[in-house]
Amino acid sequence: MKANLLAKFKICLNKRHIFHIHTNHTDGSSTIEEYCSFAVHNGLEAVFFTEHVRKQLEYDFDKYIAEIREAREQFPRLDIWTGAEAKILPGGDLDISDEVLSKIQILCVACHSFPSDLGLYCDSLKKVFSNGRWEKYVRVWVHPGLFLRNLNVLDRETGLLEELIHSAAQNGAFIEHNLRKNLPPERIMESIPQQNLVMGWDAHSVKFLRKAIKEPPC
Repeated sequence: MKANLLAKFKICLNKRHIFHIHTNHTDGSSTIEEYCSFAVHNGLEAVFFTEHVRKQLEYDFDKYIAEIREAREQFPRLDIWTGAEAKILPGGDLDISDEVLSKIQILCVACHSFPSDLGLYCDSLKKVFSNGRWEKYVRVWVHPGLFLRNLNVLDRETGLLEELIHSAAQNGAFIEHNLRKNLPPERIMESIPQQNLVMGWDAHSVKFLRKAIKEPPC
């Protein structure tokens, strides 16, 4: 990881910001320009776009990048970050291409459409965060615990989730407190080192942010 990028990321986390944003390029409904306009009008200083990706993309990633560049020119006082959310693959790889990796600043790691195998999940997740291939990126584990919740085992596997969070943090990854999905559970939030914690909105529209910022999730 480039030290200056990590330092800049930490500085931005201390500013008024929105982390974890999806746009109309995938399953969001608002444009990059709309999010940036919302941020400026609400006194925010930084936005982190973290669009869904796969190795085989179904949208034009270069257009996504170009729109972020245009937004930086249109909103010069706003710190705008380019990121991607890639899902974990069985065995410990990520569903993201080298081409996309070369164009992003933030690499979000997520668990979507994963086999219902708890052992495989744990092994794959640990391999992702210990793999030196990803160390040069600012890495964030987003909505941690979602897989366990989907399996209906989150309540009895909080110890396992704490272990996985510790493993990710020990390997230099940031851990998202996902405000939209309320993950990880509040009862284990204290186990997350503050220097590794990121507050994320998982926003899919400006409409959601308007309501969420006025009425923060419990």
